[in-house]
Amino acid sequence: RVNVLWNMQPTPAGLNNYKRAKSPVEFFKSVEGSPYLSSYDFLPDIDGDEFKDEIRFVDYRKNEMVRFIKSKYDIDLKANP
Repeated sequence: RVNVLWNMQPTPAGLNNYKRAKSPVEFFKSVEGSPYLSSYDFLPDIDGDEFKDEIRFVDYRKNEMVRFIKSKYDIDLKANP
């Protein structure tokens, strides 16, 4: 069993402190955050609805990660039994 935080991605230390109080769209469209857009995996279209809502953003990334894990490693992830 694995407990997963779906919205985690390694970033430089100072950047985490900066982005913690911002929505994903606000962060990635900012001067400080925009250079990191290409460093993140499984991001929705920056102009899409998923970027405007934090819960939808995390759900989108989770679903993309689950699809990737299944296609690359043939691992099925299940909800907590």
